[in-house]
Amino acid sequence: MDNSKGATTAFATFSPYTDRRWRWYSWASLVGAWTQTKTARGPEFLHTAQFLRLTPAHLERIGIKHKALSSGGLIFLSAYNGDPEVYFRGFSDELFVAMDAVWRACRDWEAAKPFEKLDTFIRRYRRPVGSFFNAYPDTAKRIRSMLVLRRQIDKLTALASTAAATPNQTALVDARFAVALERVVHTHWSNIRATREDL
Repeated sequence: MDNSKGATTAFATFSPYTDRRWRWYSWASLVGAWTQTKTARGPEFLHTAQFLRLTPAHLERIGIKHKALSSGGLIFLSAYNGDPEVYFRGFSDELFVAMDAVWRACRDWEAAKPFEKLDTFIRRYRRPVGSFFNAYPDTAKRIRSMLVLRRQIDKLTALASTAAATPNQTALVDARFAVALERVVHTHWSNIRATREDL
């Protein structure tokens, strides 16, 4: 059974690398991914995502020896809200390029798109999560919404402080405050999505 706490479910895969050369390719892909974190942080379905590369030396230290793991393996840890198929389809639809770059180093990987290929890979290499701590028993979407609201309130506070410190520019600061306040209201009480400016 899935290990769920609050509104969040833990998820993990452990997939062997094809060979040592591909293990280094996977490392390079993950390092390169740090330059694309904006894309990876965007989807609201994504709660957390962590990668762990295990070399043969790592596996030997913990007493795991198997021919299939002679080149090491890649562990992916995540957590999601709601229906698992919706979560996995989100990866397939929105992050398939990055997924192909990282997981093509692993055995049996074909592609993240179409979804059926990703689903087959997940079913083969998914692993049960024995323990799972969730400090935020809520959906990722609501958590992100609260973070955006906090940052927007900080901006409003800064504008108010600026107005007090620069009385000769009160009209200009007041106009900026009005625009920022309207943005907060529309972001949280209408259908307007938060933008990078809000973050």
